[in-house]
Amino acid sequence: MEKKAHFSDYYPLFLDIRDFKKRDNPLPSEPFIEGTSSQPDFPGESIQTSRDKENLEDLIIQSGLNGLSPFQTMILLIKSVFEGHAYLTANLLPDDLCKREIIENHGSDHSLVSSFYENLLLYTDGLKEAFQLLDQSGSKKSVIGFESMLYFILSNQLWMFPVSVLAGFDIKMFSNLSSKKAEIYRLNFELSSIMASRHGFIKGIDDTNEQYKARFRIYVLKIGSKEQVIKQLISKLAIANDPEVKSAEDLERKYFNFLINVQSGSSPAPRRSNQKPVFSDNYDNESSEEVEYRLRQLYRSISKNCRESHITTDPNSSLHELDDFFIQANHIYNRQTSDASDVLIQQSELLEILLKVVIYRKNQGLLISFTDFTSGKMMNYKGRPDPEKLLDLARQLDNKIGALMLINHTSFKAKHIADEELAEIHVKYLKQELVFLDERISELISEIDEVIHAKLNLV
Repeated sequence: MEKKAHFSDYYPLFLDIRDFKKRDNPLPSEPFIEGTSSQPDFPGESIQTSRDKENLEDLIIQSGLNGLSPFQTMILLIKSVFEGHAYLTANLLPDDLCKREIIENHGSDHSLVSSFYENLLLYTDGLKEAFQLLDQSGSKKSVIGFESMLYFILSNQLWMFPVSVLAGFDIKMFSNLSSKKAEIYRLNFELSSIMASRHGFIKGIDDTNEQYKARFRIYVLKIGSKEQVIKQLISKLAIANDPEVKSAEDLERKYFNFLINVQSGSSPAPRRSNQKPVFSDNYDNESSEEVEYRLRQLYRSISKNCRESHITTDPNSSLHELDDFFIQANHIYNRQTSDASDVLIQQSELLEILLKVVIYRKNQGLLISFTDFTSGKMMNYKGRPDPEKLLDLARQLDNKIGALMLINHTSFKAKHIADEELAEIHVKYLKQELVFLDERISELISEIDEVIHAKLNLV
Protein backbone atom coordinates (compact mmCIF):
# COMPACT_ATOMS: atom_id res chain seq x y z
CA MET A 1 0.00 0.00 0.00
CA GLU A 2 1.31 3.45 -0.96
CA LYS A 3 2.52 5.41 2.07
CA LYS A 4 1.62 9.04 2.61
CA ALA A 5 4.51 11.39 3.39
CA HIS A 6 4.77 12.08 7.11
CA PHE A 7 5.33 15.56 8.52
CA SER A 8 5.65 16.04 12.25
CA ASP A 9 3.31 18.45 14.06
CA TYR A 10 5.35 18.53 17.28
CA TYR A 11 8.94 19.58 18.04
CA PRO A 12 10.07 17.64 21.12
CA LEU A 13 12.01 18.97 24.09
CA PHE A 14 15.23 17.09 23.39
CA LEU A 15 15.48 18.70 19.93
CA ASP A 16 14.99 22.16 21.45
CA ILE A 17 17.78 21.43 23.92
CA ARG A 18 19.99 20.10 21.13
CA ASP A 19 19.37 23.32 19.16
CA PHE A 20 20.66 25.69 21.82
CA LYS A 21 23.58 23.38 22.64
CA LYS A 22 24.47 23.35 18.94
CA ARG A 23 24.38 27.17 18.92
CA ASP A 24 27.09 27.31 21.58
CA ASN A 25 29.17 24.53 19.99
CA PRO A 26 30.91 25.43 16.71
CA LEU A 27 31.48 21.74 15.96
CA PRO A 28 28.79 19.86 14.01
CA SER A 29 26.20 18.32 16.32
CA GLU A 30 25.50 14.61 16.34
CA PRO A 31 22.58 13.68 14.09
CA PHE A 32 19.34 12.62 15.70
CA ILE A 33 19.10 8.82 15.86
CA GLU A 34 15.70 7.27 16.38
CA GLY A 35 15.39 5.39 19.67
CA THR A 36 17.99 7.44 21.52
CA SER A 37 15.64 9.63 23.55
CA SER A 38 14.94 8.55 27.10
CA GLN A 39 11.93 8.45 29.39
CA PRO A 40 10.83 12.01 30.30
CA ASP A 41 12.33 13.25 33.58
CA PHE A 42 9.30 15.17 34.82
CA PRO A 43 5.86 13.56 34.37
CA GLY A 44 4.26 16.75 35.68
CA GLU A 45 1.76 15.72 38.37
CA SER A 46 3.86 17.43 41.05
CA ILE A 47 7.45 17.90 42.15
CA GLN A 48 7.47 14.79 44.31
CA THR A 49 11.18 14.07 44.73
CA SER A 50 14.44 15.99 44.98
CA ARG A 51 15.34 14.50 41.58
CA ASP A 52 12.24 16.11 40.02
CA LYS A 53 13.26 19.46 41.46
CA GLU A 54 16.87 19.08 40.33
CA ASN A 55 15.76 18.21 36.79
CA LEU A 56 13.51 21.27 36.64
CA GLU A 57 16.07 23.60 38.19
CA ASP A 58 18.67 22.34 35.72
CA LEU A 59 16.30 22.93 32.79
CA ILE A 60 15.51 26.46 34.01
CA ILE A 61 19.20 27.30 34.63
CA GLN A 62 20.27 25.91 31.24
CA SER A 63 17.51 27.89 29.52
CA GLY A 64 18.66 31.10 31.19
CA LEU A 65 22.33 30.47 30.37
CA ASN A 66 21.42 29.91 26.73
CA GLY A 67 19.52 33.20 26.48
CA LEU A 68 15.99 31.82 26.46
CA SER A 69 13.31 34.14 27.81
CA PRO A 70 11.10 33.14 30.75
CA PHE A 71 8.25 32.61 28.26
CA GLN A 72 10.37 30.22 26.18
CA THR A 73 11.43 28.40 29.35
CA MET A 74 7.77 27.97 30.27
CA ILE A 75 7.22 26.38 26.84
CA LEU A 76 10.01 23.88 27.61
CA LEU A 77 8.39 23.04 30.95
CA ILE A 78 5.04 22.38 29.24
CA LYS A 79 6.77 20.17 26.67
CA SER A 80 8.36 18.22 29.50
CA VAL A 81 4.94 17.68 31.09
CA PHE A 82 3.31 16.70 27.79
CA GLU A 83 6.03 14.17 27.03
CA GLY A 84 5.52 12.71 30.50
CA HIS A 85 1.80 12.46 29.71
CA ALA A 86 2.51 10.75 26.36
CA TYR A 87 4.78 8.22 28.09
CA LEU A 88 2.34 7.49 30.93
CA THR A 89 -0.79 7.20 28.77
CA ALA A 90 0.52 5.82 25.46
CA ASN A 91 4.00 4.48 26.33
CA LEU A 92 5.52 6.84 23.75
CA LEU A 93 9.06 8.19 24.10
CA PRO A 94 9.92 11.68 22.79
CA ASP A 95 11.45 10.38 19.57
CA ASP A 96 8.26 8.37 18.96
CA LEU A 97 6.43 11.69 18.86
CA CYS A 98 8.56 12.73 15.86
CA LYS A 99 7.21 9.79 13.87
CA ARG A 100 3.47 10.40 14.32
CA GLU A 101 0.98 13.24 14.23
CA ILE A 102 -0.05 14.01 17.79
CA ILE A 103 -3.13 15.92 16.58
CA GLU A 104 -4.59 12.77 14.97
CA ASN A 105 -6.58 10.15 16.91
CA HIS A 106 -4.80 7.13 15.32
CA GLY A 107 -7.85 4.91 15.74
CA SER A 108 -8.52 5.81 19.39
CA ASP A 109 -11.20 8.06 20.86
CA HIS A 110 -8.70 10.82 21.69
CA SER A 111 -5.59 12.34 20.19
CA LEU A 112 -2.59 12.91 22.45
CA VAL A 113 -3.31 16.65 22.37
CA SER A 114 -6.96 16.29 23.35
CA SER A 115 -6.21 13.79 26.13
CA PHE A 116 -3.49 16.15 27.46
CA TYR A 117 -5.94 19.07 27.51
CA GLU A 118 -8.69 16.99 29.11
CA ASN A 119 -6.31 15.87 31.87
CA LEU A 120 -4.70 19.28 32.36
CA LEU A 121 -5.88 19.53 35.98
CA LEU A 122 -3.66 16.55 36.84
CA TYR A 123 -0.61 18.52 35.75
CA THR A 124 -1.48 22.09 36.74
CA ASP A 125 -0.03 21.86 40.27
CA GLY A 126 3.26 20.47 39.03
CA LEU A 127 3.50 23.14 36.35
CA LYS A 128 2.68 25.84 38.86
CA GLU A 129 5.46 24.66 41.18
CA ALA A 130 7.82 24.64 38.19
CA PHE A 131 6.72 28.14 37.26
CA GLN A 132 7.41 29.34 40.81
CA LEU A 133 10.97 28.04 40.47
CA LEU A 134 11.24 29.94 37.18
CA ASP A 135 9.74 33.11 38.67
CA GLN A 136 12.14 33.01 41.63
CA SER A 137 15.15 32.50 39.34
CA GLY A 138 14.73 35.98 37.79
CA SER A 139 16.38 39.12 39.12
CA LYS A 140 12.98 40.72 39.81
CA LYS A 141 9.94 38.90 41.03
CA SER A 142 6.90 39.73 38.90
CA VAL A 143 3.19 39.16 39.43
CA ILE A 144 2.23 36.94 36.51
CA GLY A 145 -1.16 35.34 35.89
CA PHE A 146 0.06 31.75 35.69
CA GLU A 147 -3.25 30.19 34.61
CA SER A 148 -3.80 32.83 31.91
CA MET A 149 -0.31 32.30 30.51
CA LEU A 150 -0.81 28.52 30.52
CA TYR A 151 -4.19 28.84 28.78
CA PHE A 152 -2.70 31.23 26.18
CA ILE A 153 0.16 28.85 25.34
CA LEU A 154 -2.10 25.80 25.12
CA SER A 155 -4.98 27.43 23.21
CA ASN A 156 -2.61 28.73 20.53
CA GLN A 157 -0.62 25.45 20.53
CA LEU A 158 2.62 27.42 20.93
CA TRP A 159 4.11 24.57 22.98
CA MET A 160 4.19 22.40 19.83
CA PHE A 161 6.52 24.78 17.93
CA PRO A 162 10.34 24.89 18.14
CA VAL A 163 11.02 27.17 21.10
CA SER A 164 13.52 29.20 19.06
CA VAL A 165 10.71 30.82 17.01
CA LEU A 166 8.94 32.15 20.13
CA ALA A 167 11.52 34.72 21.25
CA GLY A 168 9.11 37.59 20.51
CA PHE A 169 6.65 36.70 23.29
CA ASP A 170 7.04 38.53 26.63
CA ILE A 171 5.89 36.94 29.88
CA LYS A 172 4.95 40.42 31.15
CA MET A 173 1.87 40.43 28.94
CA PHE A 174 0.28 38.22 31.60
CA SER A 175 0.95 40.57 34.54
CA ASN A 176 -1.83 42.45 36.35
CA LEU A 177 -4.61 41.00 34.21
CA SER A 178 -8.20 42.05 34.78
CA SER A 179 -10.70 39.33 35.68
CA LYS A 180 -12.38 39.81 32.28
CA LYS A 181 -9.10 39.32 30.41
CA ALA A 182 -8.29 36.24 32.49
CA GLU A 183 -11.75 34.86 31.69
CA ILE A 184 -11.14 35.37 27.96
CA TYR A 185 -7.92 33.34 28.17
CA ARG A 186 -9.79 30.56 29.98
CA LEU A 187 -12.53 30.61 27.35
CA ASN A 188 -9.95 30.36 24.57
CA PHE A 189 -8.56 27.24 26.20
CA GLU A 190 -12.04 25.70 26.56
CA LEU A 191 -12.63 26.28 22.85
CA SER A 192 -9.24 24.78 21.97
CA SER A 193 -9.93 21.74 24.12
CA ILE A 194 -13.23 21.19 22.28
CA MET A 195 -11.51 21.60 18.91
CA ALA A 196 -8.54 19.36 19.77
CA SER A 197 -10.75 16.29 20.11
CA ARG A 198 -12.93 17.12 17.08
CA HIS A 199 -9.96 17.95 14.86
CA GLY A 200 -8.54 14.51 15.60
CA PHE A 201 -11.74 12.90 14.30
CA ILE A 202 -11.75 15.05 11.15
CA LYS A 203 -8.15 14.06 10.43
CA GLY A 204 -9.16 10.45 11.00
CA ILE A 205 -11.81 10.75 8.27
CA ASP A 206 -9.26 12.24 5.85
CA ASP A 207 -6.72 9.56 6.74
CA THR A 208 -9.28 6.78 6.17
CA ASN A 209 -10.06 8.24 2.73
CA GLU A 210 -6.35 8.32 1.86
CA GLN A 211 -5.78 4.76 3.07
CA TYR A 212 -8.82 3.52 1.15
CA LYS A 213 -7.63 5.23 -2.06
CA ALA A 214 -4.15 3.76 -1.61
CA ARG A 215 -5.44 0.25 -0.83
CA PHE A 216 -7.90 0.09 -3.77
CA ARG A 217 -6.19 2.67 -5.97
CA ILE A 218 -6.75 1.05 -9.40
CA TYR A 219 -10.44 0.44 -8.78
CA VAL A 220 -11.05 3.88 -7.23
CA LEU A 221 -9.48 5.59 -10.27
CA LYS A 222 -11.41 3.46 -12.77
CA ILE A 223 -14.72 3.91 -10.96
CA GLY A 224 -14.15 7.67 -10.68
CA SER A 225 -13.42 8.05 -14.40
CA LYS A 226 -16.42 5.89 -15.42
CA GLU A 227 -18.75 7.85 -13.12
CA GLN A 228 -17.53 11.03 -14.79
CA VAL A 229 -18.29 9.56 -18.23
CA ILE A 230 -21.80 8.63 -17.06
CA LYS A 231 -22.43 12.21 -15.85
CA GLN A 232 -21.36 13.54 -19.25
CA LEU A 233 -23.54 11.04 -21.12
CA ILE A 234 -26.58 11.94 -18.99
CA SER A 235 -26.05 15.60 -19.95
CA LYS A 236 -25.64 14.60 -23.58
CA LEU A 237 -28.88 12.57 -23.47
CA ALA A 238 -30.76 15.58 -22.10
CA ILE A 239 -29.42 17.71 -24.96
CA ALA A 240 -30.34 15.00 -27.48
CA ASN A 241 -33.97 15.32 -26.36
CA ASP A 242 -33.92 19.06 -27.06
CA PRO A 243 -36.45 19.79 -29.91
CA GLU A 244 -33.86 22.01 -31.62
CA VAL A 245 -31.49 19.03 -32.05
CA LYS A 246 -32.38 17.35 -35.36
CA SER A 247 -29.20 15.37 -36.15
CA ALA A 248 -25.99 13.93 -34.73
CA GLU A 249 -24.15 17.05 -35.96
CA ASP A 250 -26.58 19.29 -34.09
CA LEU A 251 -26.06 17.21 -30.97
CA GLU A 252 -22.26 17.39 -31.11
CA ARG A 253 -22.33 21.16 -31.75
CA LYS A 254 -24.79 21.85 -28.93
CA TYR A 255 -22.99 19.51 -26.57
CA PHE A 256 -19.66 21.21 -27.35
CA ASN A 257 -21.18 24.63 -26.55
CA PHE A 258 -22.59 23.17 -23.34
CA LEU A 259 -19.12 22.01 -22.26
CA ILE A 260 -17.66 25.45 -23.06
CA ASN A 261 -20.35 27.15 -20.95
CA VAL A 262 -19.77 24.76 -18.06
CA GLN A 263 -16.02 25.36 -18.22
CA SER A 264 -16.33 29.15 -18.37
CA GLY A 265 -18.97 29.16 -15.63
CA SER A 266 -16.95 27.10 -13.16
CA SER A 267 -15.11 30.01 -11.52
CA PRO A 268 -12.68 29.38 -8.65
CA ALA A 269 -13.80 29.70 -5.04
CA PRO A 270 -14.19 33.34 -3.92
CA ARG A 271 -11.24 34.98 -2.28
CA ARG A 272 -11.23 35.28 1.48
CA SER A 273 -11.59 39.07 1.25
CA ASN A 274 -15.00 38.64 -0.42
CA GLN A 275 -16.53 36.71 2.45
CA LYS A 276 -16.93 37.12 6.19
CA PRO A 277 -17.43 34.39 8.79
CA VAL A 278 -21.06 33.90 9.75
CA PHE A 279 -21.89 33.86 13.45
CA SER A 280 -25.04 33.34 15.45
CA ASP A 281 -26.54 35.91 17.83
CA ASN A 282 -24.52 34.37 20.69
CA TYR A 283 -21.41 36.24 19.54
CA ASP A 284 -20.62 39.95 19.45
CA ASN A 285 -19.65 41.99 16.39
CA GLU A 286 -15.95 41.87 17.26
CA SER A 287 -15.86 38.10 16.71
CA SER A 288 -15.79 38.40 12.94
CA GLU A 289 -12.86 40.84 12.97
CA GLU A 290 -10.90 38.82 15.57
CA VAL A 291 -11.35 35.56 13.68
CA GLU A 292 -10.57 37.19 10.34
CA TYR A 293 -7.36 38.65 11.80
CA ARG A 294 -6.29 35.27 13.17
CA LEU A 295 -7.02 33.43 9.91
CA ARG A 296 -5.20 36.09 7.88
CA GLN A 297 -2.13 35.93 10.12
CA LEU A 298 -2.04 32.13 9.97
CA TYR A 299 -2.30 32.21 6.18
CA ARG A 300 0.38 34.89 5.84
CA SER A 301 2.75 33.00 8.09
CA ILE A 302 2.29 29.82 6.02
CA SER A 303 2.75 31.77 2.78
CA LYS A 304 5.98 33.39 4.00
CA ASN A 305 7.35 30.02 5.03
CA CYS A 306 6.52 28.59 1.61
CA ARG A 307 8.25 31.46 -0.21
CA GLU A 308 10.50 29.09 -2.18
CA SER A 309 7.41 27.64 -3.86
CA HIS A 310 6.54 31.14 -5.15
CA ILE A 311 9.93 31.75 -6.78
CA THR A 312 11.25 28.27 -7.72
CA THR A 313 10.31 26.96 -11.17
CA ASP A 314 12.56 23.88 -11.08
CA PRO A 315 10.27 20.79 -11.19
CA ASN A 316 13.09 18.74 -9.61
CA SER A 317 13.36 21.03 -6.59
CA SER A 318 13.91 19.18 -3.31
CA LEU A 319 11.47 21.57 -1.62
CA HIS A 320 8.33 20.47 -3.49
CA GLU A 321 6.77 19.73 -0.08
CA LEU A 322 6.41 23.50 0.38
CA ASP A 323 4.24 23.59 -2.78
CA ASP A 324 1.93 21.01 -1.19
CA PHE A 325 1.74 22.96 2.08
CA PHE A 326 0.85 26.18 0.29
CA ILE A 327 -1.76 24.57 -1.98
CA GLN A 328 -3.44 23.01 1.07
CA ALA A 329 -3.38 26.32 2.97
CA ASN A 330 -4.78 28.22 -0.03
CA HIS A 331 -7.64 25.75 -0.39
CA ILE A 332 -8.53 25.92 3.31
CA TYR A 333 -8.24 29.71 3.57
CA ASN A 334 -10.51 30.39 0.58
CA ARG A 335 -13.08 27.78 1.60
CA GLN A 336 -16.59 29.07 2.30
CA THR A 337 -17.71 28.99 5.94
CA SER A 338 -21.31 28.88 7.14
CA ASP A 339 -21.07 29.12 10.93
CA ALA A 340 -18.73 29.36 13.93
CA SER A 341 -17.92 25.64 13.90
CA ASP A 342 -16.74 25.88 10.27
CA VAL A 343 -14.44 28.75 11.22
CA LEU A 344 -12.96 26.80 14.15
CA ILE A 345 -12.25 23.85 11.85
CA GLN A 346 -10.60 26.26 9.40
CA GLN A 347 -8.40 27.73 12.16
CA SER A 348 -7.34 24.29 13.37
CA GLU A 349 -6.42 23.11 9.88
CA LEU A 350 -4.37 26.23 9.10
CA LEU A 351 -2.58 26.04 12.45
CA GLU A 352 -1.72 22.39 11.79
CA ILE A 353 -0.19 23.30 8.41
CA LEU A 354 1.79 26.14 10.01
CA LEU A 355 3.15 23.74 12.65
CA LYS A 356 4.22 21.25 9.99
CA VAL A 357 5.81 23.81 7.67
CA VAL A 358 7.76 25.50 10.51
CA ILE A 359 9.05 22.14 11.81
CA TYR A 360 9.88 21.07 8.25
CA ARG A 361 11.93 24.23 7.69
CA LYS A 362 13.63 23.77 11.06
CA ASN A 363 14.65 20.21 10.17
CA GLN A 364 15.85 21.34 6.73
CA GLY A 365 17.94 24.18 8.18
CA LEU A 366 15.89 26.85 6.38
CA LEU A 367 15.11 30.33 7.71
CA ILE A 368 11.76 30.59 9.49
CA SER A 369 9.42 33.58 9.34
CA PHE A 370 7.07 33.52 12.34
CA THR A 371 4.16 35.97 12.16
CA ASP A 372 2.29 36.29 15.45
CA PHE A 373 -1.10 34.74 14.67
CA THR A 374 -2.34 34.92 18.29
CA SER A 375 -5.13 37.28 19.26
CA GLY A 376 -6.77 38.24 22.51
CA LYS A 377 -10.04 36.58 21.61
CA MET A 378 -10.38 33.45 19.50
CA MET A 379 -14.13 33.93 19.76
CA ASN A 380 -15.70 36.63 21.94
CA TYR A 381 -19.12 36.01 23.47
CA LYS A 382 -21.77 38.59 24.25
CA GLY A 383 -21.68 39.22 27.97
CA ARG A 384 -20.23 36.64 30.33
CA PRO A 385 -19.10 33.32 28.83
CA ASP A 386 -21.77 30.66 29.17
CA PRO A 387 -20.92 26.92 29.29
CA GLU A 388 -24.12 26.26 27.30
CA LYS A 389 -22.68 28.19 24.35
CA LEU A 390 -19.57 26.03 24.41
CA LEU A 391 -21.79 22.94 24.43
CA ASP A 392 -23.70 24.39 21.48
CA LEU A 393 -20.44 24.73 19.52
CA ALA A 394 -19.47 21.18 20.48
CA ARG A 395 -22.83 19.90 19.21
CA GLN A 396 -22.39 21.79 15.92
CA LEU A 397 -18.97 20.21 15.46
CA ASP A 398 -20.25 16.73 16.33
CA ASN A 399 -23.08 17.08 13.80
CA LYS A 400 -20.60 18.13 11.10
CA ILE A 401 -18.30 15.20 11.90
CA GLY A 402 -21.25 12.78 11.78
CA ALA A 403 -22.31 14.18 8.40
CA LEU A 404 -18.74 13.93 7.07
CA MET A 405 -18.51 10.30 8.17
CA LEU A 406 -21.78 9.47 6.39
CA ILE A 407 -20.84 11.31 3.18
CA ASN A 408 -17.39 9.69 3.09
CA HIS A 409 -18.61 6.21 4.19
CA THR A 410 -15.84 6.29 6.80
CA SER A 411 -16.94 3.28 8.88
CA PHE A 412 -17.49 1.19 5.73
CA LYS A 413 -14.05 2.09 4.34
CA ALA A 414 -12.28 1.53 7.68
CA LYS A 415 -13.57 -2.07 7.91
CA HIS A 416 -12.28 -2.96 4.46
CA ILE A 417 -8.89 -1.39 5.11
CA ALA A 418 -8.27 -3.19 8.40
CA ASP A 419 -9.49 -6.72 7.55
CA GLU A 420 -7.69 -8.71 4.84
CA GLU A 421 -10.62 -11.08 4.29
CA LEU A 422 -13.05 -8.19 3.94
CA ALA A 423 -10.60 -6.45 1.59
CA GLU A 424 -10.63 -9.47 -0.75
CA ILE A 425 -14.44 -9.54 -0.72
CA HIS A 426 -14.48 -5.79 -1.37
CA VAL A 427 -12.25 -6.18 -4.44
CA LYS A 428 -14.84 -8.58 -5.90
CA TYR A 429 -17.56 -6.01 -5.19
CA LEU A 430 -15.53 -3.23 -6.89
CA LYS A 431 -15.03 -5.44 -9.96
CA GLN A 432 -18.78 -5.98 -10.14
CA GLU A 433 -19.34 -2.25 -9.81
CA LEU A 434 -17.02 -1.66 -12.78
CA VAL A 435 -19.08 -4.14 -14.83
CA PHE A 436 -22.28 -2.35 -13.80
CA LEU A 437 -20.85 1.06 -14.77
CA ASP A 438 -19.74 -0.29 -18.17
CA GLU A 439 -23.26 -1.59 -18.76
CA ARG A 440 -24.73 1.78 -17.77
CA ILE A 441 -22.39 3.57 -20.19
CA SER A 442 -23.48 1.24 -23.01
CA GLU A 443 -27.15 1.83 -22.16
CA LEU A 444 -26.75 5.61 -22.26
CA ILE A 445 -24.89 5.52 -25.58
CA SER A 446 -27.68 3.33 -27.02
CA GLU A 447 -30.37 5.70 -25.69
CA ILE A 448 -28.66 8.70 -27.29
CA ASP A 449 -28.38 6.85 -30.63
CA GLU A 450 -32.06 5.84 -30.48
CA VAL A 451 -33.17 9.44 -29.86
CA ILE A 452 -31.15 10.74 -32.79
CA HIS A 453 -32.32 7.93 -35.12
CA ALA A 454 -35.94 8.59 -34.14
CA LYS A 455 -35.53 12.28 -34.98
CA LEU A 456 -33.89 11.47 -38.34
CA ASN A 457 -36.79 9.16 -39.23
CA LEU A 458 -39.26 11.99 -38.56
CA VAL A 459 -37.54 14.31 -40.99
